[in-house]
Amino acid sequence: MQYVVSAYAVIWVLLVLYVVALGMRSARLGREAELLARMAEAEDADRA
Repeated sequence: MQYVVSAYAVIWVLLVLYVVALGMRSARLGREAELLARMAEAEDADRA
């Protein structure tokens, strides 16, 4: 029984780490997209 609890604990920790990593990646991609949008707006303003 102790092994089952340990296995579930390991799986739960790995799942939490995976979700945190996905959240960090999503936030980074959002920041990069925002930066690219600002750079495109600045380039369009320079051309006008």
